[in-house]
Amino acid sequence: MSYLVINDVEKSFGELNVLKKTSLSIEKGQLVTLLGPSGSGKSTLLKSIAGLESIDAGSIIVDGEDITSKEPRKRDVGMVFQQYVLFPNMNVYDNIAFGLKLRKMNKNDIDKKVKEVLNLVEMQDKMYSYAHELSGGQQQRVALARSIILEPKILLFDEPLSALDRKIRRNLQIQIKKIQRELDITSVFVTHDQEEAMIISDKVYIMNNGIIEQSGKPKEIYNNPKTSFIARFIGNYNVLSKDIFQQNFKKDINTKEIAIRPEVIQITKEELGNDVEYNLKNCEITDVSIVGSVIRYETRKDNLIMNIDVINNDVYDIKLGDKVNIFVPKKQCIFLTA
Repeated sequence: MSYLVINDVEKSFGELNVLKKTSLSIEKGQLVTLLGPSGSGKSTLLKSIAGLESIDAGSIIVDGEDITSKEPRKRDVGMVFQQYVLFPNMNVYDNIAFGLKLRKMNKNDIDKKVKEVLNLVEMQDKMYSYAHELSGGQQQRVALARSIILEPKILLFDEPLSALDRKIRRNLQIQIKKIQRELDITSVFVTHDQEEAMIISDKVYIMNNGIIEQSGKPKEIYNNPKTSFIARFIGNYNVLSKDIFQQNFKKDINTKEIAIRPEVIQITKEELGNDVEYNLKNCEITDVSIVGSVIRYETRKDNLIMNIDVINNDVYDIKLGDKVNIFVPKKQCIFLTA
């Protein structure tokens, strides 16, 4: 049985429909991500679970209990925000212990739990430091510790890493996933960063214009986008209309659009045989950029622009302005119907 269930939730702000009969279910111990562009409804849905936004219709069930009308403080939900919101007049230890003190917990029990959580987030050597003495990543770990020490039924993350630099963000992504698995705490993570969603999630829900357009495991979504929006948003696919594809590749396809990942396209200066399934000859390299360990080429022929990713090594002696041939295995093409 699902642990967190969202049933046909609707939410409007004036005439703007932000959530349109949105439904999803999450198993106990899962970490799921609500992924989507700005304005897709993901943060509104998260705040609805927390009780920070009331909903117009539908229901929210946690562990079999309807919490739709409950006050936020009675929902037993923890939340980690983008802003760390640490108490500046308290050190790390007291920031984390604050919620337990409000619950009138025994001092020795508080001390034991705080030190356990400090070890969990690897902040034990900073327990007497103040917020202004910590880096952004360290402050976010304290904010995480302050939420998990209360042992909420659901832990919510509202784009908590978006203000951090790439290296710190990657380290915290791994750490959050490790802690979540160790505690077996059901978690919902909001982000607009596709790579982040792929790294941390057991399951991804992609939102667009107030609805969930596709859901599944990260690998499933990346390899099998169902719509043009998903293909463009999730994996930098080359999305071509039926007419553009047929004009250039001289092959008929029985679908509205076709999506091709940049890393599956082969590029060469050598001549291609006519037996290659989908090929395009005499394309011009119009841009070359380094994206980490990948070289990204932009090729152009007439009205068609294609992005192609290859491993950054010395094998490809291809530069700006060169003429190349490209080909794509048919099995690597995704035929879109919507």
